[in-house]
Amino acid sequence: MAARHYLKHINKKIEDLKIPDFFDKETWVCGKTYDVKVSHIYSPSVIWIVTKHRELNLFFKVMNQFYHKSYKDWSLAEEKIQKGLYCTVYVDGAFYRALVKQISLTTSGVVGIKVFLIDFGSLASVTTENIFQLKESMLKLPCFCVRASLWNIKPKHVMWQQEEINRLSELVKSASTVAIVDFIDTNLKTLRIRIGLCENNLNVTDLSEKLIKECQVNSLIKKNVNKISRGKKLKYTFLVKHQYLFPSHYELENGLVPNSLTLSEQLRETVPLDKLYPFLYKYNT
Repeated sequence: MAARHYLKHINKKIEDLKIPDFFDKETWVCGKTYDVKVSHIYSPSVIWIVTKHRELNLFFKVMNQFYHKSYKDWSLAEEKIQKGLYCTVYVDGAFYRALVKQISLTTSGVVGIKVFLIDFGSLASVTTENIFQLKESMLKLPCFCVRASLWNIKPKHVMWQQEEINRLSELVKSASTVAIVDFIDTNLKTLRIRIGLCENNLNVTDLSEKLIKECQVNSLIKKNVNKISRGKKLKYTFLVKHQYLFPSHYELENGLVPNSLTLSEQLRETVPLDKLYPFLYKYNT
């Protein structure tokens, strides 16, 4: 029975299937305050938020109740798995809606699948036994997460550091959060936001200003002065003006770069920067 429900989804051309994007469903207004949850953080410049987090919690609960009972009926043949397929994946003890981004063969001969968790904004790696058909009714619900970046902050160094990201994560997990939309990028479907930490009913702290006061980050309003020793030859040329804005949501969502700053820093020790981030660095010969 599950196969019949899914037949229409499988037989359609992959490029014709698209779960609606919540960014397109909401009428965003600059200056308006939204009740939000930060669902995933790569850096302060690249985050994902959810405004309908109560609805997401309910959907996530219902989805997991359904698949925990009947996941065996929704198994997916390996030959049906392809890039661009919407599916259900089992990751860290829970079921998620996902979009297949990459398929590769591991050194041990196991098929590895990289998927984007469309309701939360993060990437995950799964094997074929942990990927399932997505119930047709769940194809119609817009993905919950929205791309965003924090207002008026930049790193103290050229690129974001792990300790800055850790502090940001700590702050948003310790308090309820609201967001004021500062800028709407309709082309990239991204919001620039000011996040408020609601420590109690009467006190709301601006997250960016708090990080600036703690000397965790710098303000974009202040003039940035980077001094480089005259005559010093740099190993790499930056191909973009503001390195800390990269990688973008797009590169991360499509698995084109390491999906965490920690992994990126580890790879930098062995992989040349122009190979790791070809869109960001050019090697000077």
